Parts: sequence; structure tokens; C-alpha cells
Amino acid sequence: MEHSTAYFLGSFNPYHLGHTLLVQTAIAQLGLQQVVIIPTGQPPHKQGLLPIKHRLAMAQLSCQGLAGLRLRVLTLILRRLPCNGC
Repeated sequence: MEHSTAYFLGSFNPYHLGHTLLVQTAIAQLGLQQVVIIPTGQPPHKQGLLPIKHRLAMAQLSCQGLAGLRLRVLTLILRRLPCNGC
């Protein structure tokens, strides 16, 4: 593969060792060059999430110093759209 990227989305509430192991395994098994971790904002189906800034910080701290990993942590802001009949 010339350039391969995987996108890992979730609430990461909290981001933990299992997430890091999944990223490392994906890099090793799939030969990825980059994993983009995207914590979601406040999904409408989940209540009581930690503030996004804390979830971002946990993801960044958990992934520091991982060999061969170019990590970008982005925030996906979800906007509630009007729903007729939901």
C-alpha cells in the first residue's frame, strides 16, 4: 500500500487501553501508515459523557510514543437536526 489511513470513530468515554491495543493491532495487521482518531461530540443516544476536552486529552495521552503511529485527534461535532415523527 502506498498510503493507507484508517479512521477510528467513537465516543471514547473514556479512551482506554483497549482502544490503544486495537489501533496498534490494526497498524500491524493492515500495514497502516496513519490512524485518525475521531471522538464524537455528544451523540443523541448517549447521556452523561465526559466533556470532549477530557476525552480528547485521554486519547492523546494514551497514544503518545507509540512506535510507527502518526496520530491525529480530531473532533467530530454532531448537530441535532429536526426530526419529524422521531
